[in-house]
Amino acid sequence: MLYSDEKNAGTTVLGLSLAFDPSKSPYYKVVCLRTTEYSMYSYQIEVYDSKTCTWKRWGDFVLPYDTRFCNGVYWKNCIHWIRPTGELYHFNLQKGTLEKRTGALPSSIGEYLARSETFLMESNGHLHVMLLLSEAKFLSVWEMRADKYGWFLKYNVDLNTIPAAFSVMSGQAVSVLDIIRGESEYDSTLVFHLSGMIMAYRFYNKSFELLVDLRMEEFYRPGSLQIGCSDAYQFIETLAPV
Repeated sequence: MLYSDEKNAGTTVLGLSLAFDPSKSPYYKVVCLRTTEYSMYSYQIEVYDSKTCTWKRWGDFVLPYDTRFCNGVYWKNCIHWIRPTGELYHFNLQKGTLEKRTGALPSSIGEYLARSETFLMESNGHLHVMLLLSEAKFLSVWEMRADKYGWFLKYNVDLNTIPAAFSVMSGQAVSVLDIIRGESEYDSTLVFHLSGMIMAYRFYNKSFELLVDLRMEEFYRPGSLQIGCSDAYQFIETLAPV
């Protein structure tokens, strides 16, 4: 069992993130972000290394209170967290430093960003920020440039084009679960959730597919979401005991 041997009385764990790439190493790291016992605005980071079976503590750090600590994303040896404003902060696992990521989203989308829900996700070496405007059922997918100094618009998705055969009600809530980037555009897919349905959207031909129908389950409630982005996890094919 993983545990930190440090005394953490009076602190709260805000998020746990997995840093693992089986194509590079069978070992993984677990990043635990917690409050400090003397300030609710000060944070510490503890890192568990499976290679040495040890914990190491870093801090203290100051971060905006609205940072989404529970949704840390691993990309290029860093754990990234996003704010509702689209700002990114990253913890460098090699250096033990916490910094604000340079290269903000374009200022021209400021009004759109203010009305959108933000999702930070990684797939196949690509880091994405997705902006979901629920009231209009419109989603834009932005990708971090390879040089890490800015974003470019990768996809636009109009969820109003969902076929009538799926019986989607107007004004229905939407939750983005994952983005899957394949080796080619033909293999890239958005996975999202509408009330009672888990669906896939194929970017290359703008088609929809029903993956899981939850409408006959006991926990289904019309108009409500059964799964959020924090409840969905990527499957990692590996023989390592993670």
